[in-house]
Amino acid sequence: MSTTVYDPEELKKIIEDILEAGKSHAIKGYGNVSEWDNETELRFPNPSVSIDDDSLKLLEDYIEKYYIIGDSDEHVSYELEAQRIMSKGKTIPELDVEFHVHRSWTDYEHDVDVDTFDVNEYEADGIAMTRDEKIEYFGLENVTDHEVGTFSGSGDDGEFLPTGGDLGNDDFQKWIKDRAESLMENCSPNFNNEGSYGDVLMSIENGEITLTLNLNSGFEQNEKLVSMEEII
Repeated sequence: MSTTVYDPEELKKIIEDILEAGKSHAIKGYGNVSEWDNETELRFPNPSVSIDDDSLKLLEDYIEKYYIIGDSDEHVSYELEAQRIMSKGKTIPELDVEFHVHRSWTDYEHDVDVDTFDVNEYEADGIAMTRDEKIEYFGLENVTDHEVGTFSGSGDDGEFLPTGGDLGNDDFQKWIKDRAESLMENCSPNFNNEGSYGDVLMSIENGEITLTLNLNSGFEQNEKLVSMEEII
């Protein structure tokens, strides 16, 4: 079968060290390596045999060294079965190894949605104000990437958190908050798959307001890295 085994001699030495530690001729097991936790479970023909964590860590370190790339939510799982055999014509035992490695991670697609409008659309609560007065009073001459909302979630648990920012008075912030929330709802982030997250940023130039929604949608990716059955 096709293989993509990095440094097979290093893998062979790790397996030999584990067999030696367990005083056994064979092992079978599986493991998982991720940014959160590592787990390895190996079984020997004699179920009473156990080995120290240092021996297991050699295998985990090998997986992390060669098969962890650094993608978001990355998770590598592996299965290992090995036994010593004496092939015909050989004087030193060899290892009959079956080794499989799978990797999963999350890819994020980035999308942008924009809502542009003029400050004159805002009607000040109980106050008659010209456009120029609104620009001056609320400090809207030149604003860049002012956060007015965020959202995140996965599965059915997504949440919009429009804030409206902190420019102007409470009434103006509520108006911006409603515009940001409307933009989020119209964008309809997909919180399924591996979830979505993003923000809404406000930029203003002389009273012309632009809300920019940045959406990152996650999708799980999988690949088989190793499928090996060989005598090494």
